[in-house]
Amino acid sequence: MLALVALLSLMFHLRKIPIAEFNKVRWTKNEAPRIEMSGLFANKVAYWLSLQIVAEAKMKDHLKLWAHVVQIGKHLLQLQNFNSLLAVYLALQNKQIKQMQVEWGSKTKKSLQALKQIESVMNPLNNFAAYRAYTKELHYPLIPCVGTLLPNCFLLSVLPIDLIFVLL
Repeated sequence: MLALVALLSLMFHLRKIPIAEFNKVRWTKNEAPRIEMSGLFANKVAYWLSLQIVAEAKMKDHLKLWAHVVQIGKHLLQLQNFNSLLAVYLALQNKQIKQMQVEWGSKTKKSLQALKQIESVMNPLNNFAAYRAYTKELHYPLIPCVGTLLPNCFLLSVLPIDLIFVLL
């Protein structure tokens, strides 16, 4: 499991995004290939993880793989790899997986606690307010969730400079 966590962390680390791609909202003009690759990769990982859980033939196997993915998410949270953690979070939000969780009941207390922690940090409500509050208290290094940076970059590109200083 730790090998997969390390691999996810390494894959995002190797995709270093040049700061220039965040300037002038380039990702909206197809001028930011690394940002786009990062988003596509996260979506593919989320889809693949959810597909693997759902594709298992037996309920016992669904549960085992689901618990494994939750533990991967827990390790990513400890490693402060929020970009990969978002992919795991999205996979675990799959409708079919959520329905299976109801059927599993209390068989997975340890994993449910870890899932609640992941969901509390990566909840997208209020523009990822919980994630932003959580990461404010952390020490670097960390791998930020790129998707949460883009709205801020957009605002910085369209707001007058004096208003930005008032907001800070």
